[in-house]
Amino acid sequence: EMYKFRQFFVQRLKEGNNDIRKFWLRKSKKPVLAVLLVNKPGEGLVLYRGTNMEVSMPTGSLCAERNVIGTALANDPGLTRENLMMVAVLAVPLRDEDQQAIVSLP
Repeated sequence: EMYKFRQFFVQRLKEGNNDIRKFWLRKSKKPVLAVLLVNKPGEGLVLYRGTNMEVSMPTGSLCAERNVIGTALANDPGLTRENLMMVAVLAVPLRDEDQQAIVSLP
């Protein structure tokens, strides 16, 4: 799931028709992705996605892990801590091994 999420996220960054560059990552310019695995008895496994949102506001920054947990709770307020199985976190490098830009952020 993290691989799919990374591919999707990088593609959106390359397209540039969003506010990720201008607003959501304008402070850190360091995209971080998170995927949360939830196991609710009787309902099976569910995956949620989240990203960091690091803007230049006094209380505006939100890490990817906190964001994905909030997303899961917003989707199912009945979740308990025991339902949260694991969080995978991935920093998305903006350069490849040859120092070629993968995604350029202003």
